[in-house]
Amino acid sequence: MATRKVRIQEKTGASSTDLLHPETEAGIVTYSNTSSGLTATDVQSAIDELNTAVSNAGKVDDVKISNGTTSTSVVSNKVAEIVTNSTYNASTNKIATMSDLPTDTWRPVKLEGTQKLSSATNTNALDFVAGSNISITESNGAFTFAVTGLSGAMKFVGVSTTDPKGSSGATVSGHSSWHIGEVVIYQRTGETGYEEYVNIDGSNTSSSWELLGDSDDYALKTISISAGTGLSGGGDLTQNRTLSLGDTYGDTKNPYGSKTQHYVLAAPSGENGVPSFRALVAGDLPDLSGTYQPLDADLTAIAGLSGTSGLLKKTAANTWSLDTSTYLTVNQTITLSGDATGSGTTSIALTLANTGITAGTYSAVTVDAKGRATAGYQSLEYGSKSGTNTPSNNLVTGGLFFEEI
Repeated sequence: MATRKVRIQEKTGASSTDLLHPETEAGIVTYSNTSSGLTATDVQSAIDELNTAVSNAGKVDDVKISNGTTSTSVVSNKVAEIVTNSTYNASTNKIATMSDLPTDTWRPVKLEGTQKLSSATNTNALDFVAGSNISITESNGAFTFAVTGLSGAMKFVGVSTTDPKGSSGATVSGHSSWHIGEVVIYQRTGETGYEEYVNIDGSNTSSSWELLGDSDDYALKTISISAGTGLSGGGDLTQNRTLSLGDTYGDTKNPYGSKTQHYVLAAPSGENGVPSFRALVAGDLPDLSGTYQPLDADLTAIAGLSGTSGLLKKTAANTWSLDTSTYLTVNQTITLSGDATGSGTTSIALTLANTGITAGTYSAVTVDAKGRATAGYQSLEYGSKSGTNTPSNNLVTGGLFFEEI
């Protein structure tokens, strides 16, 4: 691809231009070497001289690590030294091993055989301390943790051979320590069922046990359901019980039975009382004047109009008529003229008038009062020695012209 040499001109008026810079080659642009130390006197020679100097510059051969006073070793050797150790030791400036750690530092402990975790044999060992309701036993280095003395949870213990409410309390084989929430069952002589008792104080006396229930649902014998106002029936829960509505409820006792059509369940008209199914009266209906249009003289007048079609027209107070006149019902042709022309009924296709500017792409335009472009200009133009090598009238003032040289 050929390279063209140009000089840049700026248009300053309708027929005047300024040459911005006559020298456009690095070889002909002068260079001052007073403070740089270079021998070149033009830009191209200075670039070439710098390129040669950079190519001959030296390279960094090695990198060393310093501990603050003297260099010690190259990077590769220092890395090898760090890798061969496990932890950092400040005194030797190396990575320390486990033996370098102070004696009061925690260390991993492995128990073998009969070794124990005891402060008597190892000052850095762990000691286990039993908390509330916890016991700890040790045998040959093995530790057993047990929970003791817990109470309060409901737990079945077994069958008592003595009456828990008796003087000796409950007796369950193999069980001697009692806790709150423990449950036993006891069968009285001659009875086929069992009674169930729960411990309420953690001891074993006659007052320590509370009866939960027996084969006859003792707990349910102490609970009953009572008939409230307007109801009948009820009783304790040892058997099924029925609650019924009282006779004072009238028809509401059977609201789904057959009733007279158009009747509703309502209190007596105009007063409180026992409801019954009856016909509605005017007093049963709420006032809906705030929701619906009440009947008035206008509605009466509209309802009295005769005719089958027309527009409602109010001619006086409470007076209405039907307007049967003929009005425009289809589109009419409309014609536009001026800067935009066109004609049509339902829709109009507009044509804009030309402003005199040739269609194209411009760097700057002249706009009239209506916002239309009336002239166009370019901000850059390029000349040619084989053709036109001067700016045209289309170059905007302030634009640049590149003259080929």
